[in-house]
Amino acid sequence: MHQLIGGERRIGRSITALAVVEPATGEVFAEVDTASLADIDDAVAGANEAATELERLSFFERAELLHAAAGCIEASADPHAEQPARESGKPLAAEAVDELAESAEIFRLAAEEIKRLETHVLPSVDPRKRVFTHRKPNGVYALVTPWNFPMNIPAERPADCL
Repeated sequence: MHQLIGGERRIGRSITALAVVEPATGEVFAEVDTASLADIDDAVAGANEAATELERLSFFERAELLHAAAGCIEASADPHAEQPARESGKPLAAEAVDELAESAEIFRLAAEEIKRLETHVLPSVDPRKRVFTHRKPNGVYALVTPWNFPMNIPAERPADCL
């Protein structure tokens, strides 16, 4: 497996690979690249660049992107559910496919909520003026995701920040 950094798939610069073991069988079913410190620096730089571009978009344009992300998750749910099922030992149909569907729904919810974000109007010392607040994206942050919900936990965190 390759890393996705700055919109490009590439092999990590670390010389270490990680064996992915299926808990149900104890068998290694994949090897993945591990990220080097340089890979992490590149990923953060790419994420900051993307965040700057996203901040220029209107809330409605961001909502369109979130709906598109949900659509991508839904379109690939069946073929992609096997990997998290094998990694975590979850039943494929009962939990892994459902987790992907729920992740898509979280993105759809965030897409609709972003259109209704309210801002505060604060009083000013001058009675003829008002101070308007403006919401902007939080920027880049990292999550360490536990094995049991690898899609839902990262999908929920941005929704919690709205």
